[in-house]
Amino acid sequence: MGIKIHIKNYTAADKTTWNTFVENSYNGTFIHHRDYMDYHADRFDDYSLMLYDNGKLIGLIPAHRIDNKLFSHNGLTFGDWINSKNFPPQLLVEIWKHVLFYLKQTGIDDFYLKEIPVFLTRYLSHRNRLAFTETGQINKKAWFSVIDTRKPLDKLLNTDRKQNLAKAPDVVVRESDDWPIFWNILQENLKRRHQTAPVHSLDEILLLRSNFPENIKLFGGYRNNDMLAGAVVYIYRNVFHFQYISTYPEGVNRRVIDKLIWELLQNHYHRYDFISLGTSEQQGKIYEPLAYWKYSFGAEPVEQLFWYFDVKNME
Repeated sequence: MGIKIHIKNYTAADKTTWNTFVENSYNGTFIHHRDYMDYHADRFDDYSLMLYDNGKLIGLIPAHRIDNKLFSHNGLTFGDWINSKNFPPQLLVEIWKHVLFYLKQTGIDDFYLKEIPVFLTRYLSHRNRLAFTETGQINKKAWFSVIDTRKPLDKLLNTDRKQNLAKAPDVVVRESDDWPIFWNILQENLKRRHQTAPVHSLDEILLLRSNFPENIKLFGGYRNNDMLAGAVVYIYRNVFHFQYISTYPEGVNRRVIDKLIWELLQNHYHRYDFISLGTSEQQGKIYEPLAYWKYSFGAEPVEQLFWYFDVKNME
């Protein structure tokens, strides 16, 4: 039997079906779960898609629409095409063309898609790139700093990091519930250094934490029960990802951050395939001091591609 593609827009009635598919997919993560995506539903005009082949769900596209443009997804670090079945290459391309033609028919002119980095997939595969390369173009790139835990733990640190850790004060590193204290540290730091604010408000991160307690955790570096630094960690299927890292501006506390990161690396290193220290970009360019700091912990650059599809000119 040949493929027979049907595409429909997601509705709230599809929530359970959507979430079940994400959990069993090869590249979906907990941030694609509707209890995560929908925390900012008031900010985005949801236009997520569900792909069926002969009546069977074969893919999801988390997305939102602004006029005649589609984005996957500005409220998420990555959106992509979530799938499970590994179709042959040419069939994969054919299915993706169905998606683009569907978008054209519904008045979409331009489609912008954020790829899921390969280290976050269930197993190594760039299957979606086969389809994207045939039908789209790379709009830009981001670079994650990632530690492959096959690398020996005692080979990670460079000389600068070892020297700084040797001068680090005695602190206790532990999981924490002091979210308001850390959020104050984070907000002050981002405002002072980069004139920005956290992507999430305190109320939003607490809501997400309550929805995903096993995936979102806060760790702090303490001295005399005072938090000096902290890190919010997103735990994906096989990845320990630092979502936020921050400290007070005093120089000694920068060493506390080093101590915090190093202890967390040692405690969690062999539980995950990858440790992600996030991206190091400001205004579309690599911020070298931050990139070097992550490199000094043994992290290597891994790309994330952003794709553009000229839907209006699809033939």
